[in-house]
Amino acid sequence: MSKFETYFGQQMRGNLNEDFKKDLASLLKLTPNARNELAKAVVRGLLTLTDKEERALRDELATKFKDEPVALTGPFQFLGYFAKMFLADPDDDPRAKDEPAKIASDLGKMADIYPKDVSNSQEIFAEVLEALKKVALPAKEAVLQRTYETGVLPSFKGIGTTVELRGIQDIEFQFGDVVEQYTPHFVGLVGVASIRIRVDEGNPDIFCFQASDRQLTNLIDALRATQKELRSLETKVKANGNRTS
Repeated sequence: MSKFETYFGQQMRGNLNEDFKKDLASLLKLTPNARNELAKAVVRGLLTLTDKEERALRDELATKFKDEPVALTGPFQFLGYFAKMFLADPDDDPRAKDEPAKIASDLGKMADIYPKDVSNSQEIFAEVLEALKKVALPAKEAVLQRTYETGVLPSFKGIGTTVELRGIQDIEFQFGDVVEQYTPHFVGLVGVASIRIRVDEGNPDIFCFQASDRQLTNLIDALRATQKELRSLETKVKANGNRTS
């Protein structure tokens, strides 16, 4: 039994095992250039912070690989698992030290894991992992930084906004009023923004609120001030570090 089969345990049965095999087969059916480019994109994907960055990467891949024979979603997620493995602390995951050829060989010990309609599947997969490891390791520090940027609390992922004008009424309809005697009368208009923010985890992972123009100004000023404080703190710490090193 391979260490991968041991690692997944009972999970590597049924649907997960079939999805694993399907994604591997799709990966191996990509052209060599596409596999190498996908390895680079996977590492870039680990560094994205927001929905906007993720959409930009997906759109770029969809355009670049539009002529490939298979969809990229499965292979992308599949390689993402191995990229995280290469970037893991060897003390936490001993497989991080494994060589790509060893991983491909070890994976082959699982029954019927490689597709029969792709020749030299194990060798091709070893080459893909080699390319992935080559681009992943130099990004280890950046990935670690991203981990700390998004750790501890739910982290910002995206924002959506709408704006609207609301009529200001001098007399509003009240429960119990006779509707036939009610005549709406507007004395002005007020603008309001509705804001929808999504975070990367938690329940709920979406929260919404509204704000007037003045409230938006206060919010933006507070965020800009916080950004200045953050940059000032980082600059100060780096300067102190250079003096003591």
